[in-house]
Amino acid sequence: MRCHIVDASKSGCRLESDQFDKLPDEIEISIPKLDMPLVGTIVWRSGEHAGVSLNWPFSENPESKSPNKRMKPEEEDAARARRRARGGAFGVR
Repeated sequence: MRCHIVDASKSGCRLESDQFDKLPDEIEISIPKLDMPLVGTIVWRSGEHAGVSLNWPFSENPESKSPNKRMKPEEEDAARARRRARGGAFGVR
């Protein structure tokens, strides 16, 4: 089934489609330019929209060295430049 990602964050997304009533709570999402499908859980449905909690296959951002340690300013600049080069959410500008 095809749908549109309306909003996205690291923890989840809001999808738009007219067929959510046909889907189970656990879904697999394939996103162009992302090398792996994501497993998600539909946490709410309302008309043509659904909220999905994403279950990423890794627990920590590979760019960060420690989840509790703040990056140095030069590391933040380098990470920001890498994100900018990749484009917006899921490679869409």
